[in-house]
Amino acid sequence: MKKSSIYAGIGFGLFCLGYMLINEQILVQAILYRAAASDYHSALIAFTAMALQATALLIGLIVLPNRLFWLIVILIGISAVTNLIFSQILNDIVDLPKFDWLLTESRHAKNAAGQFLMPAAIGLAKTLLALGLFVTCRELFRLCLRGQSRLLDSQHANVSAILLIVFPSFAFGLGVPGAIAAERNIYNFAYEKLTIPSLPQRRAVAISAPNINKSIEKIIWIIDESVG
Repeated sequence: MKKSSIYAGIGFGLFCLGYMLINEQILVQAILYRAAASDYHSALIAFTAMALQATALLIGLIVLPNRLFWLIVILIGISAVTNLIFSQILNDIVDLPKFDWLLTESRHAKNAAGQFLMPAAIGLAKTLLALGLFVTCRELFRLCLRGQSRLLDSQHANVSAILLIVFPSFAFGLGVPGAIAAERNIYNFAYEKLTIPSLPQRRAVAISAPNINKSIEKIIWIIDESVG
């Protein structure tokens, strides 16, 4: 029992470290900066949202079978590495307008690859480290729950874990306030981008060519002598 508790404690610590690593900028800007500005209400909402998302992810990492676990790890990695590289380059978090800007500027990625190679490498290294911590965390928790293999491998537990992981994304899509964590926000932004309604068609505006002889009555020259 004592050994299992030690494994669980170490596993939880590794998970928290990995989660803070991929969400560093979000935690700082959405919670610490808000609290420092005495906006405790927004900081509390952001903290609650991040804590619930972390809990859902931790349960999913422990319960899901190997194939689904590695699928989740890959999806986490794609979203997290985008956030981390962006934060390494601009020291900022990704939101919907910045995500739209990223898509627009992606055509210049090849030309800018050399300039941003080091920040991209650091972001990738942080992502791989966090994913490694998640994998180790799962193994340690699974060691603690070896006697509960039937519960972990049951279909009900797997379905519940999947729903628990994806539920926060649906909640944010419905307008629930709070910071969206780095392991999922790219997918939320992509969905919002795809579902934004197109601009309505506008009527053509008929513009007649002006009669220059009648429209121009005076020409005024303005000379700024302060320049030069």
